[in-house]
Amino acid sequence: MNDSLDDTMPMERPFRIAFRVEGPMVNVYLAMNHTMEGAMLIGCCLKSILDVNRDQFEKFREIMQNGIAAAIKDTLGVDVHHFGIEPAPEHEKAGNS
Repeated sequence: MNDSLDDTMPMERPFRIAFRVEGPMVNVYLAMNHTMEGAMLIGCCLKSILDVNRDQFEKFREIMQNGIAAAIKDTLGVDVHHFGIEPAPEHEKAGNS
């Protein structure tokens, strides 16, 4: 098995990490690419903690991404070198996404 993803290999990612503001929390989900149906909550933090400054949110996002990358490495033996960052699709927004 290939132990790293080559940047020249186009690969459709089957899932994404979705950050959503829900009430006083920022919840993080592992979700399929085009839907939140069946998404699994993988982390959360009080929004007020992350609102202190932008750096706090960046650190939280990095922790979540590193955790998923480690799980992929452990499970599939594949290194993840990059996570794309995109806003929530319009059909998933519920006011605070």
